[in-house]
Amino acid sequence: QMEMLRRAAWGRLAEVVGAPVLDFDLRMRRLGVGRLAEADATLLPDETRAVYQAYADGVNAWLKSRDGVAADELALLLAPEPEPWRIAHSLAWNRMMSLRLVNNWGSELMRLRLAERLSPKQLADLWPDYPASGPVSLPEISPSALAAAAKFAELAGPDDGSNAWVIAGERTASGAPLLANDPHLGLTTPAVWHLASIRAPGLRLAGAGAPGVPAIVLGHNGHVAWGLTNAGTDTSDLYVEQLDPKDPGRYLTPDGYAPLELRRETVRVRFQGDREIVIRSTRHGPLISDEDASAPGGGVLALAHGGLLPGERSAETLYRINRARAWPDILAALKLTRGPQQNVFYAGPDGVGMALGGDLPIRRRGDGYMPADGASTDGDWARLADVSAMPQTFRPQDGWIANANNKIAGDDFPLWLGREWAYPGRMAEIAARLSHLKQADLDAMAALQYDLTSPIARNLLEPMLSLLDRDALDARGRTLVAALEDWDLKTEMYATEPLVFYAWLRETIRLVFQDELGDAFPEWFGLRAEPLEHVLAERQVWCDDVRAAPVETCAEMATRAFAAALAWLEERYGDDPANWRWKKAHKARFRHISFGFFPVVNKIFDSVVPTPGGQETINRAAFRAGDEAAPFVQRHGPGLRAIYDLADLERSRFVIAPGQSGRLFSGNRSSLMERWRDAEYLTLEPPAAPASVLTLEPAS
Repeated sequence: QMEMLRRAAWGRLAEVVGAPVLDFDLRMRRLGVGRLAEADATLLPDETRAVYQAYADGVNAWLKSRDGVAADELALLLAPEPEPWRIAHSLAWNRMMSLRLVNNWGSELMRLRLAERLSPKQLADLWPDYPASGPVSLPEISPSALAAAAKFAELAGPDDGSNAWVIAGERTASGAPLLANDPHLGLTTPAVWHLASIRAPGLRLAGAGAPGVPAIVLGHNGHVAWGLTNAGTDTSDLYVEQLDPKDPGRYLTPDGYAPLELRRETVRVRFQGDREIVIRSTRHGPLISDEDASAPGGGVLALAHGGLLPGERSAETLYRINRARAWPDILAALKLTRGPQQNVFYAGPDGVGMALGGDLPIRRRGDGYMPADGASTDGDWARLADVSAMPQTFRPQDGWIANANNKIAGDDFPLWLGREWAYPGRMAEIAARLSHLKQADLDAMAALQYDLTSPIARNLLEPMLSLLDRDALDARGRTLVAALEDWDLKTEMYATEPLVFYAWLRETIRLVFQDELGDAFPEWFGLRAEPLEHVLAERQVWCDDVRAAPVETCAEMATRAFAAALAWLEERYGDDPANWRWKKAHKARFRHISFGFFPVVNKIFDSVVPTPGGQETINRAAFRAGDEAAPFVQRHGPGLRAIYDLADLERSRFVIAPGQSGRLFSGNRSSLMERWRDAEYLTLEPPAAPASVLTLEPAS
């Protein structure tokens, strides 16, 4: 896992895996993540550097003294021996997470592609609060350049998110604060997180770490506890740069044409030899549409991204948070990091709080919702605002704070934070339950983390049922409609209703939006509930459109979608609805980080378990509805659940998935999947009789 991390960051996966990952390597080389991590390593203060160097020394000592292979996967791939571990390899983790968690620019790109096809009103339906002014005039970009840029959006995890809430002592049974956190990322094996409990003179840490990082990323230190949710703020922008028609090595700036910055690199591809590439950058950042670089003139796309800013000090931030004793310590630590912007939750003896950490770009003009003209200064980042200017709260009046990747601050907040927040229904479900909790305890927190109520069904099921033409249904259809009307909205594994509802919703989204989006629909397609809510509320443009011929109403679309959903279910699961159980379609697939790239082989090495939950349930079990082959397979979710009890932090509860071991043939590689699925937790208290004890003795 550590080897794949550093190879990914430096664009060197193809040296081991071969051609299937070459495109990924090329993108990473253009972004220059490894080079940035090397520069970050030179900025570490002595105290933090000592920790990271000691970690690297320990890794390298094991590499030299081990018996057997370094990793089972590397042996199966006949890969070269791992190179010595360096500080920069650990620092690359945060850079990679920044690219994964910040994807506003991917939406910018999609809106740019749709701007010529759709009206500003239609774009506003697809992305709520789209500016009334609509798109701006930009230099023409070739379809191949747009397609090349679109590949970069795959680096981010569009479904990534998190839940977190913290409750003050006056609302808990013990009188001490409680903090709950479950970060949502792509499901992989080995697990994204590993649990660790560290005891040393003057140091107590427990919680979740990331392989390759000598820190607890989410956890407690015996005094305070902390958790994270992805802020979703807009910290990335695309710029349309105009190449000189006479010299494609130059681009237009406010001061005239200037030379592109060039960097040459060699990418080694297993079984295919070397590939030489030229990486081009502008004053805004690297070009991400360079597959069209040979064409003279025209527009190309450059990326400005918070994860590509120089001088990242997140390692120092983590070091300080791990040793925090009070709320001011958290704020001081967050002032150092540039990103990605995260909502940091805190619980300590002095109270509970939430602060937004990481740098926010302040644009000269505009809000970064569409790509900017690179030849102008209007869209440039004038400065960066840090935690001192961001939303934060401490000792809240209501006694609790929560975030589910929803909108962070009101419209009156003086800085522009962004527009693309997560579906608000998940936060609404959390807020409704927290507002009624008066004597909260660990069990209440666990029950809330596991809640299976679908906010999408709460908001859409009744409007969809009201449109349905009951006379057009056969007996089976009427029976299923009756079941949906009686459904408690719980996405239980053995229930039929979740499968019928999600299949119907998926087909409704297809019918309503596919015609207008045309060939861009597959890229946009997903379980996009909020745009459908807007359409069904207004019934304009997308359906009930008198300009269309023939006219098809929303009611006709909903009825036709219901029939299409039942036909799809019958084809997949037979003609008896008694066999249409959610668990048959909804299985968590933990993709193996090496062999998951290979069809057929991945079925051997991936870990799979049927799961409850659904899109935007509090127990979030996200799937890719646009995947025609497996639309309901869970691919994202809370790979970690943690609950911290400030009355006794040793009672804090944790669970990860699929397992604690990273060894390919270990029985513990997937041993926690069922516990994770069923919301059973572990504590990290040392057992009375441990199976084995490893004692570390310094060499000098």
